[in-house]
Amino acid sequence: MSTVIVIPAYNPDERLLALTGELTARGCGRIIVVDDGSSSADSAAVFASLAAGTGVVLCRHRQNLGKGAALKTGLREALRLWPECAGVVTADADGQHSAADIVKISAALANRADSLVLGVRDFSAPHVPIHNKLGNKITSAVFRLITGRFCPDTQTGLRGLPRILLPEWINIPGQRYEYEMNLLLHAAKKKTPLAEVQG
Repeated sequence: MSTVIVIPAYNPDERLLALTGELTARGCGRIIVVDDGSSSADSAAVFASLAAGTGVVLCRHRQNLGKGAALKTGLREALRLWPECAGVVTADADGQHSAADIVKISAALANRADSLVLGVRDFSAPHVPIHNKLGNKITSAVFRLITGRFCPDTQTGLRGLPRILLPEWINIPGQRYEYEMNLLLHAAKKKTPLAEVQG
């Protein structure tokens, strides 16, 4: 595939190994994992396994800098290693995103070179906690009020970022979780097309 998968990770467990293994089996040969200053013994074993010939590119922060900083590190490394890529798909390390959904975002991004592709969750599903449903409704309403654009899942970490916009988006402010919202607001302000893929 012509896209790169970037996974920021802080104290991950075996679910990260399962995810990268399945992605590799599905033909995703460009995977970057960013260790954001993890400190647990369990996570050290996970990273050692990743470094042992899996083909996954491992970047490390000496200390925890935040998800936004880890994403930016991954984006820079993706551009350095694969400057011709179609873009980057970002995913979480905790098993929240399945390999199948990541591949769906990757395929959509390959066909939408100018769009921010969002993997949107089904908040009507019975297993979704009520605080998640309420939190997303509130942030979606605020986002619409600020930007005039509707986004059904402003908090998704499963996103497809087109290569052409990566140099600009790496410089968006934010070191922690706010970076993802800042990126979404920036994209709306610049009228970047939004594409939604149900996950």
